[in-house]
Amino acid sequence: MLKAVAYGWKQETLEENANKIAILGSELYERLCSMGEHFEGLGNELNSAVKKYNDTLSSLESRVYVSARKLKEMGVSSAKDKELPDPESVNEVARKARKLEL
Repeated sequence: MLKAVAYGWKQETLEENANKIAILGSELYERLCSMGEHFEGLGNELNSAVKKYNDTLSSLESRVYVSARKLKEMGVSSAKDKELPDPESVNEVARKARKLEL
């Protein structure tokens, strides 16, 4: 009789744990979905920032540096031995996260 009661308690404990695991699994999945959305938004913002950086760099090179070089050639520059910096464009883009498949 005691073995039957102990077995019943064990089964009840297993069922409770299974229910807790199911709840935790559901919460984890929801949190992963939310985090994935945040990463997607962050990636989009990073790509936007890279585009803005490259657009600004292009403008610097094609509009501002051209005038600065002309001024230096005319002897207007006070830093005759200094060269204009040559920043490089950013060619990387944020990688898209793969969809979670369960």
